Amino acid sequence: MKLVRSRILEYWKAHAGPVEAFCWLVFPATNLLSISAGEVFAVVLFMFWLSRARHSRHLPGAILPFIILMAWTLVSGIIGDPGRWTDAFGKWPVLFMAVVAWEWAASGRDIARPLMALFITAIALVPYEIWSMVATEYARARAFSGGAPNLGSNLMMASVFGAIFLIVSRGKGRKLVAVGLVACLAGLVLSYNRSALLGVLVALTLAVVPMRPVLVPAALAAVTFLAAVAPESHFALRFRSVFKPDIQPTSRERPRLWASGLRMVRDRPLAGFATRDKFQEQFNAGYRSPYSEDKGTPGHVHNSYIQSAVLHGIPGLGLVLWFLAVLWRNIRHSAAGERDGPWEKTAAVALAPLFIAVLVNSFFDFVFADGQRAMMFYTLTGLLLGSISRRPRISPAKKRG
Repeated sequence: MKLVRSRILEYWKAHAGPVEAFCWLVFPATNLLSISAGEVFAVVLFMFWLSRARHSRHLPGAILPFIILMAWTLVSGIIGDPGRWTDAFGKWPVLFMAVVAWEWAASGRDIARPLMALFITAIALVPYEIWSMVATEYARARAFSGGAPNLGSNLMMASVFGAIFLIVSRGKGRKLVAVGLVACLAGLVLSYNRSALLGVLVALTLAVVPMRPVLVPAALAAVTFLAAVAPESHFALRFRSVFKPDIQPTSRERPRLWASGLRMVRDRPLAGFATRDKFQEQFNAGYRSPYSEDKGTPGHVHNSYIQSAVLHGIPGLGLVLWFLAVLWRNIRHSAAGERDGPWEKTAAVALAPLFIAVLVNSFFDFVFADGQRAMMFYTLTGLLLGSISRRPRISPAKKRG
């Protein structure tokens, strides 16, 4: 038995590194396509992290708020929905992928290959996006699972990184990233995800416009051209509905959902409603706006901040914001070194705009812990942070910006 065990350990040590590297290569791209496949890879990568957790550095400040958030989720589940309390844990563990991704990248691994694979997948996905838009009743570009909102948020994040890469980098891969950026922007437009488009606009205004002011009139010209060519198209109507909510019901429903969510927080401010099923039951039972035009049952109130408080009360929202504040602190205290490659230099510039883009997107969708977009957000944040946190002189939370 000892001999067999020794052989197994030797075999594992010889092959564990390549297996983990392959999982990281395909993981970001997988999150673009399917939440189920992404969860499988996430579990595998977490097990690799767990095997060396005692001997490696951790994302500064992130472990404690995560543990307390999970503990409060348990308390919230038992109080808010005791019959289904385990369902309260369904979404929030995804936050820990920021810690797992940071450790892998901070150990000196190359983030270029996973990100290149992400852009290649975005390019390959375009035909499916077009087909789902023109040949199905869904009539919007979507991923294989998760629908248009998840696809839009993920393409938003990739677009922010890709645009900044082309501005700040002169390294290899520019042509592929350029094609990938076009594919991401095209898919984002075809998804009709207005909040993700707004996130891109805010992020690139902060990061790129000071370096390339000509992009402002170029973007306005592109939007004007699309609206002029097809003034009654779905895209044009959704764009105009931002300024004239009476054009589309979804623009009128958002404030009503927010008001319903705030009433739910008012009534259960401590533990919240804990689970998605409990939220939907109570929403239908007495919180739907009397002016609502949508008689379906929403999965959330289309606002990450309100929805977090709806599920786990004001303390739960505070813990989520604590975890995000830790990520932001690490972002603000990190910087690429002079010898870092083009991907690391891009990471140093893109992290803050990408984070802000997600915060903007989160005001209109449940991005913090919902599906592929949450997995992509925490994974990308961890990878980019870790890639510029290898050297002690630029370690997060140790350098004042």
